[in-house]
Amino acid sequence: MNGKPVTIPKFTRGNAPRFTRGGANTSTQTQTEDHQVVGAALAAARQRAKLTQVELARRLGKPQSLVSAFEGGLRRVDVIEFSLIARTLGADPVDIFAEIVNSWSR
Repeated sequence: MNGKPVTIPKFTRGNAPRFTRGGANTSTQTQTEDHQVVGAALAAARQRAKLTQVELARRLGKPQSLVSAFEGGLRRVDVIEFSLIARTLGADPVDIFAEIVNSWSR
C-alpha cells in the first residue's frame, strides 16, 4: 500500500448503483457513469505513477487505445484486469477501489 489517496476528477456519482429484487440497475446512464468513475480513478493512479498511457499500455502488453478506452469509461474493466493495472502502476488495488466506493457515497 502506498497510502496516497486517489483523487478522482469530476466523474463521481452521488450514490452507488441500486440493486432491486429483479437484479442490478442496468441503466446505460448509470453503467456509463460507473465506468467513468473507475476509469478516472485508474487514470489518476497512472498520473501519480508518472506514466503516459503509452507507457502503461506497453507494460501491460496492450495497445494504448485500450488504456484510453478504460480511462474514458468506454470499456469495462473486470476485477482481474483492475488488480493487474493497479499493480502495474505500483498501487494497491484495494486503495484505489476504496476511493471509488467512497466517491459513490459523497
